[in-house]
Amino acid sequence: MPDLLTGFTPKENLSMKTPSIGRRGFLAGGTLAAAAGTLPFTLPGATPAAMAAPQDGLEEELASLDAPIYLLETFVPDSFSTDAGSSLEISATHGKVGSHSLQWDHEPGARMRINGDIGYTPRSSGNMDHFSAWVYNETPTDDVLRFEFGRGAEVDAYLDFHLDFTGWRTFWLRYDKDVQGEAQAGLDRISLRAPSTAGTLWIDQVVTNMTMRGDLGHSDMQVPDTYPELESNSNFHWMGVLEFWHQRTDPGFDSSDVTPAEIEDAKLVYDRLLERQRENRDYDSAALDVFEANLDGYDIPELADPDAMGAALRPARPGAFILDKQTEIIPSSYRAAVEEFADTIQLRKVWDETGQPLAQAYDCARRAGDEDAAERAGGLLLRILAHLDDQGWAAGSGQGSLHHVGYQFRSWVKSLLMMEPLLRERELWGQVGSTLEWIAGTGRLLNDFTRKRDRSGMADVMNTYTEGLLSTCFAPGSWEERVGRLRAFKSWNDHVFSYSHGTNGGFKPDGSLYHHVGPYPLYGRDGLVGTTPVATDVAGTAFALDPSAQEVLKQGLHHQLILANVLDYPLSQTGRQQTGTNGIAALIEPFARTGLTRLDGAPGYDEEQAALFLYLLPPDPADWSAFQTETRQLFLEAGIEEASPPNGYWALPYASTGLRREGSWSVTMRTHNRYIWATEIYTNNNSYGRYQTYGQLTVFADTDDEDYVTMLENGVTQPGYDWRFIPGATTKTIPFEQLKQPLSGRTTSLALTDSRFGGSGVLQDKAVVVGMELREHPYYDYSHTARISALMVGDRVIALGSGINNDDADFPTRTTLYQASPELMSAPQEVRSGKNWVTDPTGNGYVVLEGPGITHTLAEQTTPDQTSKKEGTLLMALGYLDHGTSPDDAGYAYTLLVQGGAEATEALAQSMSGEDAPVSILQRDRTAHVVTDAASQITAHVVFEPETALADGSVVRSIDRQAMVLTHPSGDGRATEFSVTDPDLHLYEGRDESAYDEDGTFLGNQNPYEAEWRYQESLKTETTLVLEGRWRVRHARVARELGLSLTMLSSGDTAVTLSTQHGKSVEFSLIQTANPPGNDK
Repeated sequence: MPDLLTGFTPKENLSMKTPSIGRRGFLAGGTLAAAAGTLPFTLPGATPAAMAAPQDGLEEELASLDAPIYLLETFVPDSFSTDAGSSLEISATHGKVGSHSLQWDHEPGARMRINGDIGYTPRSSGNMDHFSAWVYNETPTDDVLRFEFGRGAEVDAYLDFHLDFTGWRTFWLRYDKDVQGEAQAGLDRISLRAPSTAGTLWIDQVVTNMTMRGDLGHSDMQVPDTYPELESNSNFHWMGVLEFWHQRTDPGFDSSDVTPAEIEDAKLVYDRLLERQRENRDYDSAALDVFEANLDGYDIPELADPDAMGAALRPARPGAFILDKQTEIIPSSYRAAVEEFADTIQLRKVWDETGQPLAQAYDCARRAGDEDAAERAGGLLLRILAHLDDQGWAAGSGQGSLHHVGYQFRSWVKSLLMMEPLLRERELWGQVGSTLEWIAGTGRLLNDFTRKRDRSGMADVMNTYTEGLLSTCFAPGSWEERVGRLRAFKSWNDHVFSYSHGTNGGFKPDGSLYHHVGPYPLYGRDGLVGTTPVATDVAGTAFALDPSAQEVLKQGLHHQLILANVLDYPLSQTGRQQTGTNGIAALIEPFARTGLTRLDGAPGYDEEQAALFLYLLPPDPADWSAFQTETRQLFLEAGIEEASPPNGYWALPYASTGLRREGSWSVTMRTHNRYIWATEIYTNNNSYGRYQTYGQLTVFADTDDEDYVTMLENGVTQPGYDWRFIPGATTKTIPFEQLKQPLSGRTTSLALTDSRFGGSGVLQDKAVVVGMELREHPYYDYSHTARISALMVGDRVIALGSGINNDDADFPTRTTLYQASPELMSAPQEVRSGKNWVTDPTGNGYVVLEGPGITHTLAEQTTPDQTSKKEGTLLMALGYLDHGTSPDDAGYAYTLLVQGGAEATEALAQSMSGEDAPVSILQRDRTAHVVTDAASQITAHVVFEPETALADGSVVRSIDRQAMVLTHPSGDGRATEFSVTDPDLHLYEGRDESAYDEDGTFLGNQNPYEAEWRYQESLKTETTLVLEGRWRVRHARVARELGLSLTMLSSGDTAVTLSTQHGKSVEFSLIQTANPPGNDK
């Protein structure tokens, strides 16, 4: 780190303080001097005349705040004092935020005081007032440093900070929750009471009062009694490190009765994991020079004694502040300046850019027998490790907060096994292994999955921790201990790949993976990326996934495959990441690895997975990695051919999605309901995402005949995309500044509406139906409602809407047919139109059957990007149905002809006026949508109003709950196939009273993370539909398996009762008869 003090000699100590200097004094020439004038703090982005830290005034500026922050780099503030016999001075011996800190030589029980009102305000929840400080200890002791908080001489509250460590440690204390006693308004004195023996401590960056979210910090070994409510925190999976550490010994790992076979399997897993983590790296002098230059550039110090062993290996001087979230304790307006002042660098950068590649170079040199190169590479690794330990990246240290640390340490923990010879030689194996166990939370492997928090952030854990958890299973010294951990790893992994209840994190019966208490393909993708290679490491051993867990893993991979086309997700599936660039490219390797190594351990390739890997490969070999190229060749030599695109119909109840795929094209429709949030909006992500799941209908097709589908070739990117015109959705065309408005003014929002109806049903291999009762969240416009449905059959989507209402007299309501930019496409088609029909630039056709006429335009439009930070302009083709302002029971009906082109679309429009119309709409109102597709003879019934008679001509007369029914005459003409779907997941019955006021008005103020029903299993419920006429079951055995019962009514109709769960469709066949009921055997 460059010396921040002009002419300052690092070995010198600055005197305690000079009476004449105030908070805005600064150092010049290494001596204290009073400033003739104060230098203002320069905000990030400004260009001060001089950037030397003392002259920029940052330290003085922060010390003069109403809630002071003391950087303790160049002067001891006037507000600091200590008892007689003790002393305070600025020292270069140790530094955390900068190259200096406050050295406190203290007598037993002495006090250091910080005087002055800090503006503390008692707060019981939400944003809370915090205190923080960094403490350096050279000699571990079984004693405490007590932080006292009071008014004048009165101590109102205190916290004991344990001193059994060496290096830097910190904590984030909430005045209202983490102290003994009770902090009081008017707090004007903070005291540090020394331990019971004389000694020296170093103090840095004292934050007297930072108001921020009260759920970001956590307990550790220095402050074990803080954050007592941590288990209920949605970030427990990141921050429960202390609990996970204790689980290592209570209940502890079972290393009893280890068999030789288990040890051999453990060695096989070790070898597979190590081999996968290795990579060929240059280790000649030039390559190592680059690594060394990187460490110098990061300001990672040389070693004080390069020959020292174990804990004696320390850095020679203060160096860079290696961080993750540690500066979140600084106000955002000052954070960037403090990070520059402190010479910070991200932990991830150190290990991604240098640490892991260096470990691989060390491993290559050692295995090649190049002792000189291995010794030099090892020495550089020791520099990193010694500095990290000194910085507080050590077992027991919470760093204030370790939330999301999994992203930061992955490359470090993946280097552990490669560094093992070096670490054992230098007596650091136990120390580094313990550090990585602490950060990974290896004790979580003992979770029994009976507690709510055991699935906390499962997608994050799968993505960022799983390989680290397996790696740290080998941290102990004996193979017996390693087997004990691998046993726990197997049990934990089997639980990970099992179905979770409700909206809790993890896999669902339809293959969805939940994160942020909702379906989240992006996080599911990343979870599978993190876990699938590890599953192949343990395949065929005593620690392999159980067969049921193997199936869940493969189901999760295939779920991703059908959502994306080929690699790109529809925007409706990407949560807050509305960049238009998200997809499953990262899953190409997991498909390759599960093709190479069968999860069941059987010999040979898994040909299904291998064929799907070949299908996913991009067309240009330049886009393939070396591993993908090699694997492709292996599969081709084995005679494995590329799989065809997935074809068929899918209803995904936990994803609130219906899908149709044929050839290379796909149609996806996304809804929401009272369990599944409508959208996730962050301050700078998905700013305009209100309408994301209002029935968004996405068609992806191969528009350029390259046999590889992308979102871009379908004319979608941003900025330039208008977030008010979502294909398939009925929305209001309001100004962007209104659309951006976040839920309840929060910086993040997960909008839960009170709509029970939103989901899809399937008649296998024949059709899928999607239905939704749209009820916009009351914070937006609770008057905005609609009832929508879509029948997907063949190459057709028959979309119906009714009950479209809102009170907005200023802005029109529209149902969007398409939005696509021809300038993004290599072969756009001309937009053609005629009476009641239009085609879009991708060749899809739209025929309006009922409702408003088509409005279509082709013009440049300028719109904001999803972050709201910039704008873009695109030539955009837009088609929609205009319902006007304040629509009153408006509606529509149209048919989407996938890749129909102008000729077929026009022919479809003309045929609608004939006697044998291809689409027959029996009913489209607030009660139900009933429509028949003539070509397939499939009829869809989407019932919004239970116990209400449907229109004459419908075989379904009524249903006792909101439901969807598909019917189709069987091929032999004797029977009718039925599919019945209750899309309500039934996580609870009645209503969630926490979301309503005392008058029964829906407020929508639920926090999905705090809803008790999120942990509930889907309830089994009965659905009864009444069919016109007499019916009997076709197959008695199937009826018994389904729990199907038929009751003949006095009206001559038949009541069919069946059991449903998980929103899953129930399919069966019935025969209509006028004779007394009987059963075919």
